[in-house]
Amino acid sequence: MASLIKRQLIFMVLVTASLSILAQNTVPMGIHYQAVARDNYGNELVNKKISVKFSVISGDPLAAPVYQEVHQDITTSKFGVFSLVIGHGVPSLTQPCTSLSQIAWDQANHYLKVEVKFENDFMDMGTMQFLAVPYALYAQKSLEPGPEGPKGDKGEKGEPGDPATDNQTLSFDGSNLTISGASSTVNLTPLLQTLQVSNDGTGGYNLSLTRGNTINLATIEKDGDPANEIQDLTLNSNKLKITKNANATEWDLSPYLDNTDGQSLSWDPVNRILGISGSTKTISLRELESDADSSITNEIQDLQLVDNKLSITEKTGAKEVNMNTYLDNTDNQTLTFTEASNTLAVSGGNSVNLGVLRDNTDNQTLSFTETSNTLYSLA
Repeated sequence: MASLIKRQLIFMVLVTASLSILAQNTVPMGIHYQAVARDNYGNELVNKKISVKFSVISGDPLAAPVYQEVHQDITTSKFGVFSLVIGHGVPSLTQPCTSLSQIAWDQANHYLKVEVKFENDFMDMGTMQFLAVPYALYAQKSLEPGPEGPKGDKGEKGEPGDPATDNQTLSFDGSNLTISGASSTVNLTPLLQTLQVSNDGTGGYNLSLTRGNTINLATIEKDGDPANEIQDLTLNSNKLKITKNANATEWDLSPYLDNTDGQSLSWDPVNRILGISGSTKTISLRELESDADSSITNEIQDLQLVDNKLSITEKTGAKEVNMNTYLDNTDNQTLTFTEASNTLAVSGGNSVNLGVLRDNTDNQTLSFTETSNTLYSLA
C-alpha cells in the first residue's frame, strides 16, 4: 500500500490557532494542524508512520523559509487522521528564526508550506497563505499595558448624520471594485491569479498559480510502464470485478437477473396483426401492404427459358440472360466398331468388348431366284 501513495494524498481538514490567554502577558506559541492521509484509491492510511515538515515563508510564497520545523514518526489514527501543533516540532533552521515568536508577523504576508514523507523523501503538499488567526501571535504585545494618558476636554456635540447615506452597494465587473455613492474605483486586476497545469518536461505535470507557488502533480513512473495502472471491468459467471487489483471487491449480479422477459410473438395473417405474449398491445402491419390489384398470388414469379434466353416471369421487360455462352460442342462423339476385336468404342470415351454376345447360330446363306427376282436369307 505504501508504494502506491501519491502526492495528493493529504486532505486538509482543520487548521486553527491555539491562541487562548492562559496567563497574564502570555500567548501559547502554536497552531493546530489536522489532516487525513489517503492512498491513491482514496483509502485512509490507517496506523501508518509519516514525517511532516512545516515551513513559514515571508512575503513571497516562493521565497526561502524564515522558520522551519520537522515532526518525525507521526502515527496516523484508525481513520488515517493525524494532528500536530505547528511550533512544537524540532526547528531545522538556525536563522533567521528558530521559533514562531521570532517571526515578524506584522512586516509582511506569511505562507505555510507543508511537506510529508511517506517513504524515502519529503514531498511538497502545497503552500497556503496564513490568514487572520495566526497574526494573534503578534497581538500578544497588546497585552502589555502602557501608561495612562491625561483626560482630554469634552468636545462640542456634532450635527446628527443622515442614516440613509449608509445604504451602499458593492459591485465587481471582473477587474474593478466599486461602491455606490462614491466616485472612486479599486482595480483588483493585480490581485487576480490564474491556475494552470503544465508539463514539467520529465513526464510529470506542474500545477501553478500566477504570482504564487508551483506544485508537482506527478512523479516519475516507478516501474517504467505508464499503462499498467489502466483498469477495466470483467464479468465472469455474473460476477463483476475490476482488473489490476487482486483484492478488488467482486459484485454478484445474479440478483438483478430474472426470467420475466420470456415472451413470444404471434401473427394473425388474416388481419395482419403482430402481438406479443404478456401484453395486450398489438401492431397492425396492414399499412405495410402495397398490393394495388388485390391479388396475393400475381407477385409469384418463375424462371423461363426460351431460345436459350433465361428470364423471370410476371415482369414485363425483365432482364434476359443469354445462355448460349454456357453451351459448347465438346460433347459431339462417334461410335466405332472393330470387328476383328469385337470392340465397340466412343470417341473421347471408353470401349466395350462385345465378343461375349456373339455365337455361330446366326450363320446364314443368301440365295437369289432370278425368275422371281427375290433375295432370300436362309438359316
